[in-house]
Amino acid sequence: EILRVTGVQTCALPISTRAHLTETSFASLPISALTKRAIAEVLCYQNLTAVQNETLPLALQGMDLIAKAKTGTGKTMGFLLPTIERVVAAIHSGTRGIHALVISPTRELASQIEEECQQLMTFHKPHLSARVVYGGTNVKADVRDLKAANTPSLVVATPGRLNDLLYNYGIDALCVNLSTLVFDEADQLLEMGFRPDVTKILAKLQPSAATRQTLLFSATMPQDVMAIAKFATRPTVRMVDTVGEDKSTNAQVEQSATVCMAAAQPAELLALLRQLMPQQGDFKVIVFFVTARLTQLYAELFNGIGIKVLEMHSRKSQPQRTRVAEEFREGSRCAMFTSDVSARGMDYP
Repeated sequence: EILRVTGVQTCALPISTRAHLTETSFASLPISALTKRAIAEVLCYQNLTAVQNETLPLALQGMDLIAKAKTGTGKTMGFLLPTIERVVAAIHSGTRGIHALVISPTRELASQIEEECQQLMTFHKPHLSARVVYGGTNVKADVRDLKAANTPSLVVATPGRLNDLLYNYGIDALCVNLSTLVFDEADQLLEMGFRPDVTKILAKLQPSAATRQTLLFSATMPQDVMAIAKFATRPTVRMVDTVGEDKSTNAQVEQSATVCMAAAQPAELLALLRQLMPQQGDFKVIVFFVTARLTQLYAELFNGIGIKVLEMHSRKSQPQRTRVAEEFREGSRCAMFTSDVSARGMDYP
């Protein structure tokens, strides 16, 4: 990592992010001074990534976007920055309610987006606020906070909980002045079976369709994603491809493969982990499994033979998942066994 020192704090910029940087600075963008201050002093960003350089000029003009962009290239800022600027304008015009919705496929990713949003809003508070809502938590607490006098300006949500709030608790009444709708990781939303939920959400938000800005970001663009995108966006929507010719592997990451019989997988994994988890020094290891049940089985097996691993999957309660994610994020000698709830968009240093 390289360190960047500002007047407020010391910031670490991952090498993977540095590789995507352009010559365009955030200071040159037509955005509010308070947002620029948060970018410089809280997030410690100076230059746009390639994805941001292609999407922000269009999004800041209020255009709808269908953007093909891979995880880890700075796309969260690509949709949060124009969204917050539109929320600022809406609040200054005197409109009330929820001004922006960001829809994310997993609870962990939704929480991560909301955290970055809070950082961007640092100097806009208390006039701007954000909240994350997802399943596995008290829905009545969500309703109470959303209907309070200081309704959050921006809400990050998973599809199931958002549908519940829109159809069963009257939150749709707070979205009549919705200025921005964002779909993050749209392909994963559909792969995880959320298409019925997404369709219902769009139906409930139809009154705002003609005036709101819709930003859809996806790593791939299969036909079902394009169908949803065309339905959700206005006719003037712009397509942006920041990926180009797709590559199946990340050129910056060393990769190798082992092919073995299924019965030999536990022994192969044990041998590999013994290499990657030395007695001395720091390490972080993530092992992905195809199902929650398989993740649970391997976690129990390895913990049972004395190799401590963290366990993350959809069968865990939300407080447990939050605790495990934080322990892995903050730890220095740890391994995590996980299903695909961690497979897209998670930022683990």
